[in-house]
Amino acid sequence: MIFKPRNILIFLSLTVIAACNIYKPTLIEVQNQQVEQKDTILEYLIAPYREALSEEMQTVIADLPADLNKGLPESELGNLICDLLAEESSKYFSDPIDFTIYNYGGIRVDKLYAGPLTKGRVFELLPFDNYAVVVSMDYYSVLQLCTKIATYGGWPVKGLNMKIKNDTPVSITINGLELDSTRTYHVLMNDYMANGGDGLDFIIGLNQVSSGKPVRDIILDAIESKTKSGEPITASIENRITIE
Repeated sequence: MIFKPRNILIFLSLTVIAACNIYKPTLIEVQNQQVEQKDTILEYLIAPYREALSEEMQTVIADLPADLNKGLPESELGNLICDLLAEESSKYFSDPIDFTIYNYGGIRVDKLYAGPLTKGRVFELLPFDNYAVVVSMDYYSVLQLCTKIATYGGWPVKGLNMKIKNDTPVSITINGLELDSTRTYHVLMNDYMANGGDGLDFIIGLNQVSSGKPVRDIILDAIESKTKSGEPITASIENRITIE
């Protein structure tokens, strides 16, 4: 039998350890590929778990009052991710965070629509198991980072403000203060970025401290906590990054 799934997000695979009968759910994204089923073993193993996992992914964790879009140089969706990470950072890091940044390509949906938000939709938004880390960066490293942001036309940030002029960063401020050549800044990001991903090779080797928790789980915890306390899940354009 041949299946031809198109842009399907499969939320369940099983790692089977025969001696202990342990089944570990993982996340797999399959796009425009053919899958040939030659036997029924995998289906037999998955069947008891599919319904339970499907129910979990369909769990509504918030009711969004407005659409949250992805875009450059700044967007509601990017701001929301950075805002929630920054708010939760004190639970995982002892040093205060100077600013937060997230790579645009790590956000995998273009919009969260107003209305019910499910846990599965957050998995689609942030499908990678990237951990939140804090990197210690000097003036020159931050300047390189801002330059990289400028060449990309903007990235989601929190605590950092800058303008982009001719693909060059200008008027850079951190929490309202000009970039200081004597400072060391604590920058919150994901470990893919901290380890040089998306062209950030100049960050490799800088001191980093891990939260020990994936970004997606931190975002889920933050959303669920806000929902329980009656706080709306919102974000707005604040001119954090603008293009002249």
